[in-house]
Amino acid sequence: MREKKRREILGKEKGLKPTSSGYIRIALGYPNTYSVGMSSLGFQWVWYLFNKRPDTICERFFYDTGNTTLESGRKIILFDFIAFSISYEMDYQRVIKMIEQTGLPVRADERDERMPVFIAGGGFASINPEPLAPFFDVIVVGDGEGVIDALLDRYHETKGVGKNEFLESIKDLRGIYIPSITFPVYRGGEIESFEGREVEQNVSFSHPVPFTPVVTPLSHFSDMELIEVERGCRFRCKFCTVGYVNAPFREYDMEEVLDVVNHHRIGLIGASLADYTKFDRIIERLKGRVTHIGVSSVRADRIKKHTMKSLVEMGLKTITIAPEVASKKLMGVISKGITEEQIMGFVNKANDSGIRRVKMYFLIGVPEEDLSDIEMMAGLIMKVNRAFNGEVRVSVNVMIPKPFTAFERLSLITKVDYNHRVSLLKKLIKGIRVDIMPYREAYTQTLFSRGDRRLFFDKNLDKDVFVYHMDSMNVLPWGFIKQNPSENQRGFSRG
Repeated sequence: MREKKRREILGKEKGLKPTSSGYIRIALGYPNTYSVGMSSLGFQWVWYLFNKRPDTICERFFYDTGNTTLESGRKIILFDFIAFSISYEMDYQRVIKMIEQTGLPVRADERDERMPVFIAGGGFASINPEPLAPFFDVIVVGDGEGVIDALLDRYHETKGVGKNEFLESIKDLRGIYIPSITFPVYRGGEIESFEGREVEQNVSFSHPVPFTPVVTPLSHFSDMELIEVERGCRFRCKFCTVGYVNAPFREYDMEEVLDVVNHHRIGLIGASLADYTKFDRIIERLKGRVTHIGVSSVRADRIKKHTMKSLVEMGLKTITIAPEVASKKLMGVISKGITEEQIMGFVNKANDSGIRRVKMYFLIGVPEEDLSDIEMMAGLIMKVNRAFNGEVRVSVNVMIPKPFTAFERLSLITKVDYNHRVSLLKKLIKGIRVDIMPYREAYTQTLFSRGDRRLFFDKNLDKDVFVYHMDSMNVLPWGFIKQNPSENQRGFSRG
């Protein structure tokens, strides 16, 4: 990155600054542009957790900033750790490209003891880290809180003795996956078993409220501080990973959430915000304190009209709901209990509150779906459009059969069936902006979320197996991960 551009970006940032020195040096990368990366609460929170340690300095780099860090302009190969925060399967190829750009060997088994430790974490790791396993020395599975400090404490103790000894020293930590120690054994082209230790997902119940420590007008959420108010989801919809890999559902204390409000523009983050125990109260407490508020998706049957009005008074223009399907049959299939009457009641509340735009998310490719279900979906969308006073936008995604969900072994919808459904939707929906996931993207996302560590290296690999034929596998690529949602807690305590 050119020096002038680097200084321009830093000059627009407001918030916390890292220390200028540290015994442990970490370059933290995000496999997308600066504007996307700085809109990621997870990425920024990990950056904060690293930098709050007095012995550690962490600097950022992005897909569009090259192989030098943003803070100092140093080459990332000069750091002790090269870390990545990875959330989305569609970023996988950017991860590989960014590693290539360092000039170091791409595969972990081709790097020597003198080279930085490559570490990864983020949402992808709790679902299925195997496709990226060959590129990393360490992958953090589950929550980063707690395990980050434990890992760096061990590094502090072993620095100078070599990478292999460091990896050996951390292999017993909960949430630590070391691909060179835990690996699949193949027979006849399929995984027969895993060698090494089972990896137990890290679940944290004691840490501060996550927030974005830096705001910038260059992020997708311009000059907005993002704050997590809950983690996981109390509803276990059968297609969604959040209720499974982020279990159990936990929420933060309202006073602690309010304590981290540092800017006049904020966004509250959670899987189903209207189900946050004190959602109505926290919105009232934020009145007069912030000039603009954004909220992630809410359940149509949960949000109250007076709360919606308060949100509008605080600058909210768009509200998002995710009915996913329209027919009662498919609601039962995916365990999403929202009726048409509740959706229309939500529309009436949105009208009374002055909401300008309603955005709705739907799915195609759900098990047991037929064309009559698509007709019902189109009918509901048109009914909402007629009833709502503002603009309606619709996003139609393909249901991706994700690991750890109830549908993890199911086939992706075929391209023929996809085309029939899309053609019908386009015929029946008029006068509304509808964004439909391309089939190629659905195929790639399914492949990347369910593939194994051969995915980017074996040219003879039958990739269709991971997309259409997972039901025949005895051992799944993510079979070495042990989920641990056994702690019967709903809230966090401050660490």
